[in-house]
This record gives sequence, structure tokens and C-alpha cells, in this order.
Amino acid sequence: MRSVITVNPDFDACWPWSADHFHALWKAQGLAEFIRQRPGDATPVSKLVPNAATVTRLAVLGTAVTTECASAFTNLKEAAIDVSNGNEAIARFVERNVRCYAHRSEGFWGQSVSEMAWG
Repeated sequence: MRSVITVNPDFDACWPWSADHFHALWKAQGLAEFIRQRPGDATPVSKLVPNAATVTRLAVLGTAVTTECASAFTNLKEAAIDVSNGNEAIARFVERNVRCYAHRSEGFWGQSVSEMAWG
């Protein structure tokens, strides 16, 4: 099984440490590749990950996901993709019976919750 995690700096800006924690959890289960994009890099995940067809487990944190990505990851079994990104590609993965996980949103985020707590 080949596991790959990609993270974009825009994701890291809102969710620092999340990608590193994800990586630590997967590394405890075996080899897990970790790709941190450079600021301003909009490369889609299928172009960022070498030999995309060999990946079976994928976590995409802020990296662009396109319909071409869904075609490139031919052996994918499960994927965690943040839903702000690539909904059409996620639908294509689901059509191919790829188990997809998404972080649900309640319509607010950490900063607003913290402000209410302080208030």
C-alpha cells in the first residue's frame, strides 16, 4: 500500500500542525510520503505526486484536485480531501468506489469560536 499526504501552505495557515499530525498517524502504520507545497504553488495533486497510479491511500490538504486527478489515481482505495476543493473530482472518485472522507463544516471556524469563548 502506498500512502501519500499533500499539504498546501494556505491549509497550513488555517490548520497548523494538522498535516504533521496526519503524517505522524500514518507513519505509525507504515511508510507514508509527505509533500508540502511551496507558497503560491497551485499544482494539482496528480502532477505533484510521482506515479499517481501506484497510490492506494491519499490525503489532500489544500492542494488542488481536478477531474484529471481522479483519472490519474487509478489504484486509489481511500482519500481524504478537504471539501473546499475539487467536488467534481470527489464525485468521480466515489463513482469508482473510492472511499472518500471529508471534514464537515458547521459554518464557523476556530477563530470565531475562540472569540465567542472570550466574550
